[in-house]
Parts: sequence; structure tokens; C-alpha cells
Amino acid sequence: MDVRDPHSAAVPQVVGLSAKEARSRLDAAGFAVKTGAPIPSIKIADGDVAKQQPRQGTHLKKGSVVTFQLSTGPPMRTVPSVKGLPAATAKSQLSARGFVPELVKRWSQAVPVGNVVTQSPDGTTRARYGSKVHLVVSKGPEPVLVPQVTGRPSAEATAILQAAGFTVQQVNRFSDTVSRGLVLRQHPSSGTALRGSAITIVVSKGPKAFPMPNVTGRARAAAVQELKDLGLTVNVVVIPSSSGNTVVGQNPNPGTTVHPGDSVTIYLA
Repeated sequence: MDVRDPHSAAVPQVVGLSAKEARSRLDAAGFAVKTGAPIPSIKIADGDVAKQQPRQGTHLKKGSVVTFQLSTGPPMRTVPSVKGLPAATAKSQLSARGFVPELVKRWSQAVPVGNVVTQSPDGTTRARYGSKVHLVVSKGPEPVLVPQVTGRPSAEATAILQAAGFTVQQVNRFSDTVSRGLVLRQHPSSGTALRGSAITIVVSKGPKAFPMPNVTGRARAAAVQELKDLGLTVNVVVIPSSSGNTVVGQNPNPGTTVHPGDSVTIYLA
């Protein structure tokens, strides 16, 4: 037969109760109450009893002191720096420290796909255990609508593509239908492409064969420039005792079939 001392009692459970409830329950059981220094607790809400001494069920003489300590809530911990890490690694490191990672994906020109662009709060910041850490994870460069530049002068087409965020690769081809210096075609020609990727433009060199233009009567500089623009190599012959400023003759004659790279001669007086 278990005979208990009528002047003793079992210590009641007060962990998880508010300070008022805990004090009331201990008073009712006949114990004196002492409040110890507050302590952090992952499980017990801020302000409730996180720990008691002695433990529940311990038999003590009535009037004995039972001490309880109130929770200050989850402890503060240092947030690990995960910026630049793969998302899976970042989540693992944050979870191991007791934080809850929240991921949002955004386009990024600089950070590889799947890696952390930014985090909030930042690494080395102190935050409560169990709090959320927001991560922005890279989706890679944002696809950009490819401008249509077919038929435009090559310099203008290049400027348009570069302004849209692309690099430009130029290839020159002969064309019997598109004027020299204009874009014949482009690749890709439609849709979207990644910002920073290369767009190839094919630029017309004009026809492989064309009639020799008539430059007789034109000023020297203008005539030379026109012929060079057609891809011709220009030889200049100045008639002695003349100013040499005006074209007075040419070889081959106007209308003669010539090709880019051919040599032609102009006579100046």
C-alpha cells in the first residue's frame, strides 16, 4: 500500500502554460513559486513556461519552491550566406540552421540558371530560428524579342540589334536582287532569343557582275569613293599640267561589265 505524506504533493506540469496559469496551478498544489531567468525555446511560445524545476511528478513537501523559466521564443541565429550557390545547396544550408527558405525565380543576365541571385535577410544577419529567408533564384538571361532588320543598311541593323541587347555577327554575300550594304536575311529571323546572344545578319555585296558606272565629269574624291564603294580597285592618272580635280576619262567605258575587285582607271584633268 502506497502511503503518501499528507504534507507532500506531486509537482504539477506547468510547461507550456502562461506565467499566470503556472503560478495559479503551483499555488493550488501548495508550492512556493520562483521565476528564473527567461530562456529561448523552439517549441514554447514567447511568454509561456519553457522549463520547470523540479520536473512534473516529483514529490516535494508542500511549501517547497518550484522554479519555472519563461520562453523568450525561438533563439537568434546567424543566417548563412548562400548568394551565388545552387538553390538546392542554399536550401540545405538554411534548413540545417533552422531557417525556412522561400524561393522566387527571376531573370538574371549575370547569375547562372538555378543559382541564388539575392537573399533576404542577408548572410551574417541575425534572425530567429524558424523564420523565413527569401531567395531569388536565377532563370538565366531573359528572352528578348528579336527585331526585324532585313532590308535595312548593315550599320543601322547592327545598331538596332545591339540596342536590343544582342551581339551581331555579319556575313557578306553577293546578291542580284538586294542592293549592296543592305541586310539580305538574319538568323534568328523572328521570335525571341536570350539577351546577349548573337544574331547573324547576311549583308549584300551587290551582284557579282555589274555595269561600270559613268564617272566622267565628276570630282576626283566623289568618283573614287563611288567606285571603291562598288568594290573596285581604283587607279588614278592625272594628266600633266592639269589641276587633276575632274574625271575626263575612264577605263573600262561606262556600261562595261565589271566585278568587285576589278581594277579600273580614271583620268583626271
